[in-house]
Amino acid sequence: MPATLTAAGINFNDGTSASARSSFFAPAGTVSLFYRSTAPTNWTQVTTQNDKILRIVSGTGGGAGGTNAFSNTFTNRAISATVPVSISGLAVNATTLAVNTIPIHGHPANNAGNIGSSSGGVTCVAPGSSTGNYGNSGGHGHPASFTSASGPWSTTLDFRVQYIDVIICSFNG
Repeated sequence: MPATLTAAGINFNDGTSASARSSFFAPAGTVSLFYRSTAPTNWTQVTTQNDKILRIVSGTGGGAGGTNAFSNTFTNRAISATVPVSISGLAVNATTLAVNTIPIHGHPANNAGNIGSSSGGVTCVAPGSSTGNYGNSGGHGHPASFTSASGPWSTTLDFRVQYIDVIICSFNG
């Protein structure tokens, strides 16, 4: 005759039995997780571990660590900082323009007589005429300056991950 399940436990065909309170099911002190609100019969809820997350390890279990409660860690967290800003490379310095890169322009002579010495590179022109287009191959720049600055920055990160509540219980034996 095979084993028989009764209200008191299990009766085996060799005359032995295991009751619902027997350590046959689990040794006394065995700790297990239950996805329910209360401890099952013959189990006692362990209340010293609360508001924590489970960590699966490949080595020896039974350890604990950390300092922050689960519900305090995974809430909306505001993060703020003062962020320095530095910008460089805005200036254009010592750029030499050739005659063919200068826009066409003239220097009109409005009065009679010389406007300079022809030996100094300036031509004498008659009133109402122009000196023409000239350049001296010299460089020029467009300096720019910027003062380093910093400013506030902030954001909110939402760490409210989904979870299920389980209880830890110890078998009474």
